[in-house]
Amino acid sequence: YMMGVVDSGTTEYGPAYLWNWKEDKAKKYVPLMDGNMYINCHDIQVRMRKNETSDAFWVPKTSPSRDGIELVGQDGTTVMSYLWNLDYVSDPNHVQLIEEDTVAIVSSRITNSVLRIRLGTSARDSVIEWIMNGHNSTVELYDEFGTLYKGGNSPDWLFESQHNAEYMGDDLIYLVDDTERDTALGKGITSSKLNASSVMIIRVKNSTESGDYVGRVVWRYDLGVEMGIYGDFDKLFTGNALAAYWNQHPATAYIDAQAFVEEITMDKEVAWSAHIYGNNTMKGGQGMEGDVMAGWRIYSAERFYERPTISHITCDDSAAKNAWVTFKVHNNFRENNLKPGSYSVTSSNGDHTTSGTFNFHPYWSDNDLEVSVKGANVECDGLVIEVTNHFDQSTSKTVKG
Repeated sequence: YMMGVVDSGTTEYGPAYLWNWKEDKAKKYVPLMDGNMYINCHDIQVRMRKNETSDAFWVPKTSPSRDGIELVGQDGTTVMSYLWNLDYVSDPNHVQLIEEDTVAIVSSRITNSVLRIRLGTSARDSVIEWIMNGHNSTVELYDEFGTLYKGGNSPDWLFESQHNAEYMGDDLIYLVDDTERDTALGKGITSSKLNASSVMIIRVKNSTESGDYVGRVVWRYDLGVEMGIYGDFDKLFTGNALAAYWNQHPATAYIDAQAFVEEITMDKEVAWSAHIYGNNTMKGGQGMEGDVMAGWRIYSAERFYERPTISHITCDDSAAKNAWVTFKVHNNFRENNLKPGSYSVTSSNGDHTTSGTFNFHPYWSDNDLEVSVKGANVECDGLVIEVTNHFDQSTSKTVKG
């Protein structure tokens, strides 16, 4: 299943569903919260269960005077609500709960900022650990050239109208810089725009010298088009990253596609891409701009696999009656917390097996496993490695040579 929220009538609110994309279940669409609860469509994340017996869902929350996040139960009732003044959180377009749901990473579009918030029982007793970028920035922020951005009033901002900011481990934040300029106090969008949208990786760490948080752009890629809203940028366990974006200037002569999904290497080469085309009937009618909201647009894209993956296998059977095998494993989709898994390595004749358990690391970080299989006539050739995740989904690989 995949999980998402319907945007009903472009209100940015609607019901949430599970989608059986393989169409191998009794129902293709399964309503959540009875399908009657309208929630913010920008994002949804399942609560990490501790002692709870039912699911609940973290979603962005907007209101006339305060924005933030809320936890909504399966019955549609609000379990917890965290709302802040619009000067701090306004139009949250992405919410990520990490560290067993004790910390929230919030992307606040109108204030052009990303916040790390340690949650209490309410917004009042929660702690905003840092605000990166925007007029309330508490992070000493440097671009890839070493230029300092102190925050405060525009134009001293590193990114603007960002989307889908996510923590990916190792102090790294991945985000899309849409470059749509908002006013300093989040009162709406002005006509001033920058040149082109980009995707970037920022490392935010607590400085041992000053005790303040310092952010540095460690990687940035110019997309070559401008999109005032939307877009996504995610870490992949291959070491590459997945970018999803679109072109809000449909009259651009040398760009025929309307939307793009690309896997980009850290050397800034495109490893794989999908270009989405439309009939471009709305290119005209508004001068060179055309209708910027016509055609295909992508809010986000996710990479996932049908089963866990096994890679980077090595094996040594030089010792008598022993085969020592090492391999990397990753869950079939990226998660924000440790999740249990199990493994078994079996000799080619099936007589000898070593099995055990481990935890899949969050953020698609590597899991390096080392396993010894002992027994008469055990050798590398024909060893069968099997890995299973907490959804009871399994994958296997046979060692060659």
